[in-house]
Amino acid sequence: MDDTIKAIWGITIGAMIVVLMIAIFGRGGGSKDLDDGGVQNWRTFKSAKFGFEIKYPSSWRVAAYENDLIAPKFNFYPAKTSKQPPFDHFSEVANVSVFPDGIPTEGVFGETENDDFETGVALERTTRFILQSGETWAVFAVPKISLKPESWSEAGFIWVRADISGLTTVCSRDGEYISLVECDPFEGDRIERAGNVDDYQWELIKAIMKTFRFTNSTVET
Repeated sequence: MDDTIKAIWGITIGAMIVVLMIAIFGRGGGSKDLDDGGVQNWRTFKSAKFGFEIKYPSSWRVAAYENDLIAPKFNFYPAKTSKQPPFDHFSEVANVSVFPDGIPTEGVFGETENDDFETGVALERTTRFILQSGETWAVFAVPKISLKPESWSEAGFIWVRADISGLTTVCSRDGEYISLVECDPFEGDRIERAGNVDDYQWELIKAIMKTFRFTNSTVET
C-alpha cells in the first residue's frame, strides 16, 4: 500500500511540474520566438524600393503589395489566421503593416491615448488604441519625417494590432449608449471596445516592431 501511495504522489508531483513548466515557458514552446536567439533567427524582409527591413518569426507570413497604385502596403501576420490579405487598418486580424504612402481614407475610431511605442526607428507620433480596460490593442505610429526615405510620403505610417477575443463594440453620445447604426464619430460620438488581448501575441508584435529599420535613410536612425 505504501509503495502504491508513493507512486501516486510521484505521478501527481510530476504532472504539477509539467504544468508549471508550460506556464513559465509559454504555450507549446512559442516563447522561443521571443528570446534573443529566436529573434536573431527570424526571417528578414527587405524592401529596396521603400528602404526598410523588418524581421518576423517563422510562424508569421508576409504579403507585399509594393506596386499598389493607391496604397502600397506590406502585411506581416500569423500564418494560422483565417483571413487573407491584403489587410488595411480596418482589418480585424492581428498584423504588423507598413504603409509608406499612407491610406487615402479616414482613420480608425475608438478610445486612444498618446504614448511611446518602441520601434527600431524614432517616431514622430504614436497613438495607442485602448480597450475599456485600458489595455492596448493597436498602435498607429508615424516615423520621424527626417528619417523617412525619399520614397515615403509624409502620410506614411506603421499600423499594428492584436486579435481581441470576446470583442464587443458600443457607442455613446453625451454619456448615453446609442446603437452603432446611429453612431457618428465625426459629430463627437464615442466608440468603445471591450475584450481581451493575448499577452503573448502582443509581446510578439512589440518584438517584431523593435526590428523595424530604415535601410537607405541618410540620417542616423
